[in-house]
Amino acid sequence: MKDDWKRAIRAWNAYPAHEETIDVPALQRLLEAQNRIYSHLGSQGEEFLELMRLASPHESYDPELESMAARYDSHASEGALAHAITYGPLALRDPHGLFQTRTHEFVHAIHCHTLAPFQAIPGNHHSPVILSPADACLLMELAERAAFTIERLFKLKHKMALRPNAEVSAMEYGFLHSPDITIPQHAASYLENIALGHDNYTGLMYYRDMALDIYQADILRREQTSTAYPPVIARLSAADILATGHLLGLDLFAPQPFIPAYSTDSLPVTNQQDMKLQHLENWIGITRQQDLPTLAEALSDLGYTEEGYLREQQKLQKRGRPYTVKDQIKGFRL
Repeated sequence: MKDDWKRAIRAWNAYPAHEETIDVPALQRLLEAQNRIYSHLGSQGEEFLELMRLASPHESYDPELESMAARYDSHASEGALAHAITYGPLALRDPHGLFQTRTHEFVHAIHCHTLAPFQAIPGNHHSPVILSPADACLLMELAERAAFTIERLFKLKHKMALRPNAEVSAMEYGFLHSPDITIPQHAASYLENIALGHDNYTGLMYYRDMALDIYQADILRREQTSTAYPPVIARLSAADILATGHLLGLDLFAPQPFIPAYSTDSLPVTNQQDMKLQHLENWIGITRQQDLPTLAEALSDLGYTEEGYLREQQKLQKRGRPYTVKDQIKGFRL
């Protein structure tokens, strides 16, 4: 593993000084070296690498992506490819940071590749069913909790593989010796512990605002561009929630004494967010208290199994995924 990482570092050090002139084959070699690192991180690393290969999102570098380290686009919009991870300069400051960023974004890609709820969003104009605004908010929360947790897990695994006798924090010790307890605890609290700016604005509030903004923009775009019938509005089931947290043999969101049950009934929203939720619910003609069908029930009424729906959406997603000369210059496939 150390030899793999040394080769990755050498590839990294071969980069030109200016990001906009990064040699794409050199970056590809670095990512391939990082893939080999997962195989040295135990059974969870090998399983994650297999999930990465099965999901196989398009990966590219964009020197103009300056606001974030990377982003995952589940569906094509405004020129973005569907099922694609785009890295910006912030992700390429050092190979350790890129390893964490890739882990995080690949969790999102794996979710979208394997779970039906991640296709049932307003931004997927092919879907005959979409989640309610509150359920879309909850889904984003769950996805980010899972991605940050798995990112932290592999950061620790990588640290211990390089330095087996390294000192660890209390949380890291729990990750190693009582993962069934400590890792779900971390998933349950991580976003609230990220302070962004003033007035107790947390990471959870940030992702809640983002979910609402995306939902509103996608509903508007859907109404302007789609000629299909209005979609059926559905909710997440308990099984959907649990499936989002079932990764690498872990159950991040399973009911436990120290973790409250996840549901839209107790979304921790601000007054402003609650007003926006009500606005979106009025827009699509539902109420928060309405007895909506679960996603599985809504799909069944339309003649789908969840597996059949997921396969169909993946095929439609590939058709709507143009690959241009510009993409060939900027991007690459693993």
